Amino acid sequence: MGSANLSRFAMEETSRVLALTHDLWDRHDLKQLDVSCVLLGRFVDAFCKVYERPWWEGESTPWKTFDGPTWECNGFTLQAAIQLADECFAAAEAAGLRPEFALPRNNHVAWLRPKLYVLKALLKLLRDGTIVQARKMFEQAGDTIQSFTVKSDAIVDDSFVNVPAEIGIAFLLRSELAMRELPIDMSSVHHNGTTQTVTLDTQLMSQLETLSLYYPNMIATSHLERDSIMILPAHAASSERDAYTTVLMALGNFFLSFPRKGGVFPAGCSFTMSPLLTVGDGATMQYRGGPTSPMEMSLPLARKRSADFLQRGLKLHRLLFEHDPNNFKAGWLLVTLACLYADGRDFLSATGLFNKANTAIVENYGSNSEEFLRFLRLELAFLRGANSREAEARQRHINQILALQAQYRTRT
Repeated sequence: MGSANLSRFAMEETSRVLALTHDLWDRHDLKQLDVSCVLLGRFVDAFCKVYERPWWEGESTPWKTFDGPTWECNGFTLQAAIQLADECFAAAEAAGLRPEFALPRNNHVAWLRPKLYVLKALLKLLRDGTIVQARKMFEQAGDTIQSFTVKSDAIVDDSFVNVPAEIGIAFLLRSELAMRELPIDMSSVHHNGTTQTVTLDTQLMSQLETLSLYYPNMIATSHLERDSIMILPAHAASSERDAYTTVLMALGNFFLSFPRKGGVFPAGCSFTMSPLLTVGDGATMQYRGGPTSPMEMSLPLARKRSADFLQRGLKLHRLLFEHDPNNFKAGWLLVTLACLYADGRDFLSATGLFNKANTAIVENYGSNSEEFLRFLRLELAFLRGANSREAEARQRHINQILALQAQYRTRT
């Protein structure tokens, strides 16, 4: 089972519960609706981790692909998961008509709908392998969130309406889907003089540029004020700034993941935690052949853009959580920054950042968790790329965690 021991256990257990209770739960009971949505979300999360693309090296566990239409576990299928998501959506929509939920922006029942759109998008992508349906559902999630701000009578009520920060996250999901649809592979890497360049899609880059400006533009009233989101008081626009940090980290990960020849990290090394980008391809997965409007970007420019996004993200996150500097998001920002410095062969800075990230990841997830295992694999890739003697010790640590996870799987 390898690194997916705990996730495989979670996938099997949630699928068993969902299969047994599918015909039993009361669609009018909000508590049962909440429980069903949580279980479904946990199932999707575990599924994506079990079938993650194996970017790491040095482990003998083979990666198993899946066939979406025929996949089954404990009598539960991806089609059954989609059907459950549809039923939960209908129940949430009906509950939203009750008088006590008249203000959808402020109640959790209304927010189940955009969340379920996201789950359905992932499930349909996994089952059918088509990008179009997933993209449409991410758009519907954004439209649903946008509808929470629509005023019934703009003439009578001219008060300022805040646009939900979560709309930008829906935009990020569409952008990550485009990243998956148009991956940059080693065949696009070539030398322009002494500099490596890669070929990518112009439309994707335009979409990412728009995404990078979404939150600054929410705060700014003029072009010159776009950077004001970085210098607002700590209590101001906290949800927008937290979401902006997530976007900055995603963009930094994207530009850092550009393939390169002779780099520290192996080709295909994954720096992101997004299941939309990490889950492997099923047997039916379909993509476009390549960029329809190609452009070139040099690897030094990609590294520079990655550094800008990640450093801004960490700075903004420190402003928001000055009393909690080691929370989980700070941990992953530190991990990716460490990988950025390692990629630039600044091994001293990379080592210091890896040490700081180690503390944050262990504090948030534990020293035997899958998240810590992901961190160790990235650190191992760095140590091997730097020809460090520490690589062997790190590999032994990874093997110990895998053995502990295997024992836990056997006991349960």
